Amino acid sequence: MSEESREQKKLSFEQLSEKEKILWDEIRNIREIALKLLQWGVTVLTALQTAIFFFRKDIYQRMIDSQEIIQGHYIPWNRYIIGTVYLFFVATIFSYILVFK
Repeated sequence: MSEESREQKKLSFEQLSEKEKILWDEIRNIREIALKLLQWGVTVLTALQTAIFFFRKDIYQRMIDSQEIIQGHYIPWNRYIIGTVYLFFVATIFSYILVFK
């Protein structure tokens, strides 16, 4: 009878080992997906920030040309905040996808 119980324990240990392997694979895959999502998020935000920089530079030059502002002054706050809010919105979307995926 003790040999049977040893075989049962051995069998359950093998099953546990197989379950652990499956869990490790799942955790590894989730980590890889999360890392890729973070990389894409940073890439998209960097690209958008670059585009917004050149867009703001163009707005600044147009405002100087139309004499809405004097050279050396800053872009008005309402124009500046639009791009910042847009970047915040995109970052929130990526954060939401990462947390609730």
